Amino acid sequence: MGLCILLSLLYKTQITMRQIRKAVNKLGPNKAPGPDEITNRVLKKTLSIIEHYLQTLMQASINLGHYPEPFKHIITVVLRKSAKWDYTAVKVYRPIALEKILGKILESVMAEIISYLMETHELLAAEHYGGRSGRSAEDALMIDC
Repeated sequence: MGLCILLSLLYKTQITMRQIRKAVNKLGPNKAPGPDEITNRVLKKTLSIIEHYLQTLMQASINLGHYPEPFKHIITVVLRKSAKWDYTAVKVYRPIALEKILGKILESVMAEIISYLMETHELLAAEHYGGRSGRSAEDALMIDC
């Protein structure tokens, strides 16, 4: 909650249609759906019809500082890694968390906003390279220790 308070002091968050479209366009069309069974392909094809509703829903979530409980439900499936000869070892399996699509979109939009605020207000140390646009592992190696 502390980060939410800090962000609200710095920035009046207004979710835009561009942010919604960008988040939806990042979704792979053939990925498995989550518990809501809404596929990415269906969402992409209907976006022009529902984008206003998505924007209103997500703006309300931001304004209230509330992440809706239904968005938190996931299904975890365990898949076997291919070409393994011994399936008795735990490491030959990988869990995949299938999340509800609306939660994915809201998280994507929020990640963009938080990243923007962190960079704009210089809230990260200059030496912090992980997950930052325009910075790479090679850049981190070039720092004079």
